[in-house]
Amino acid sequence: MKLQDLIKINARILAAGVQSLVPCLIGETGVGKTSRVAQLAEQLGLPVLRLLPGTETPEDLLGYPRAVRSRDGAWVVQPLPREELHRTVQEPVVLLVDELDKAREETLSALLTLFAERRVRNLTLHPDSIVVAAMQPVEPAVWLSSKTGEALAARLLFIPCTAGEAWSHLRDRYGLSLKFLPETESPALPILSKPSPRVVEYAVSLVREMLAAGVSDEEILAVLNGCMEPHFGVELLDEIKSSDLYDPFDRLAAEGRLREWAAAAPVGELVPHLIDVAKQDWPATVTALERVLIELDPDAATAAMRSFLRDLHSVVEAAGGTLEIPDGLSEEEGADLLETALRRVARAWAERGKAPTISVDAPADGGARVDTMETLRPLIDEVQESLRGEEEAE
Repeated sequence: MKLQDLIKINARILAAGVQSLVPCLIGETGVGKTSRVAQLAEQLGLPVLRLLPGTETPEDLLGYPRAVRSRDGAWVVQPLPREELHRTVQEPVVLLVDELDKAREETLSALLTLFAERRVRNLTLHPDSIVVAAMQPVEPAVWLSSKTGEALAARLLFIPCTAGEAWSHLRDRYGLSLKFLPETESPALPILSKPSPRVVEYAVSLVREMLAAGVSDEEILAVLNGCMEPHFGVELLDEIKSSDLYDPFDRLAAEGRLREWAAAAPVGELVPHLIDVAKQDWPATVTALERVLIELDPDAATAAMRSFLRDLHSVVEAAGGTLEIPDGLSEEEGADLLETALRRVARAWAERGKAPTISVDAPADGGARVDTMETLRPLIDEVQESLRGEEEAE
């Protein structure tokens, strides 16, 4: 996943009141960690401020005691962070905390609040400032042998960086195969053997956002591997997809696969999205309506259609009395699709004998024919009468 896309997802997670993990690029020197951050800043139109905790003391980051005037004019002594951190409070920036692996433990401890709460002492970062970390590979067991290392692992989302992207760029740029270049391996990640509640809550929000954006399961698991063991990621993804937290409609809509959704989703999942799909894909809408009317019992189908027609009435009214059929279909083509589907619905109702029908001339194949519009007209008239009553009441 692109770093910029992950940053956007993190912003939505933060807006929902969930602490997000800080992206931490991890890889050998020269694989492009800093350039990826610079590219992110350029795309967002923000300056980059770089902190090197390996050369800092906790006081350098958190601030030395200084005398400042309070609001009432009195002088007080309080620690003020360095000027670079002040800037992250006053304006949006990309704050790169680089070379984490070279920092002493006491300095790393000073960064915990920055990573978890976007705050340094008494200063809170600008809401649009972005924090990104970077480090070279470490021995996971050594990193996690201290409480500080464990605490950092619960605040970082590790993103492996290898020379593979650089090799690909060079091949494209110079038209060379460069087969002699060494194969790249992802670094071992210092993640917790058992995810903390903070990590799990973030991962749940992350998975939901990625599913809604149409990201593949494979890519979701690759990102989750940056904060939890692979088997936890697999189980979490499976559980979310089988729960009420996950609605596949959003994902398939983002991928342009609503016709697949309309044909294969459980009929109960079709009903709440009938008006949503009508705004995006008319053939999918017709398929969904046909399935709702055929597969649900008459009372449930009537209730679903009543709700859909109410929503459709509101949409058409808001659009000035017209419904724009998507996908470039003409009005005649859209009407033909609906009429054909409704004829199949009426035939299915007639065959199971659970809906009123009016027989007309039999077709050549000898089967019974029904006037579908007459079959559905009582339902449509009922909804229209209800809508007129609501309008008069208003």
